[in-house]
Amino acid sequence: MEKTVNIQNHADIGAEGKLNSRHCKPVICIETGEVFTSVADAANAIGCHAPDLSSHLTGKKRSIKGRHFCYLSRATESLDAIVSRL
Repeated sequence: MEKTVNIQNHADIGAEGKLNSRHCKPVICIETGEVFTSVADAANAIGCHAPDLSSHLTGKKRSIKGRHFCYLSRATESLDAIVSRL
């Protein structure tokens, strides 16, 4: 099954969660390919605190709950890892 993510247009990403601010940055889980509308929504989905996930996203933590995340806008930097796990 092929999944398509349009990084340029956030309206087309099919993200999970609530877009509660225009400043939310979509986040993608590298292992599952799930896209979330914000750090808070991703943290709620995996059962961790948003600051912990934010620390992972900024490189202060290697993983969070055994998963790896990146901002969708930076997903092209992790594209090989994302594609190999989908």
